[in-house]
Amino acid sequence: TIIYDFSGNLIADAYFIDDDYNSETGFSHGIDYILMDDDENGVYDSRIYWKGNDRYEEYDIEQDGRFDVLLIDYEDNGKYDVSERI
Repeated sequence: TIIYDFSGNLIADAYFIDDDYNSETGFSHGIDYILMDDDENGVYDSRIYWKGNDRYEEYDIEQDGRFDVLLIDYEDNGKYDVSERI
């Protein structure tokens, strides 16, 4: 796990997690998923992960600890192909 503080206030904003310790899987040097806490309240706002070349993003818009929205970017080209409430 790599912890980032993008805002510089000594509170973690992002957690880059390598669950399988395999640098050949996941994204960039084996990162399997990313948890983001943009408002730094201890509840993850989003989870980003990859399946093959496809990027998945889940968002917790209600801040209740459950992800509510799923976005899928096939081919990880910067354009969302699927957007749905889960």
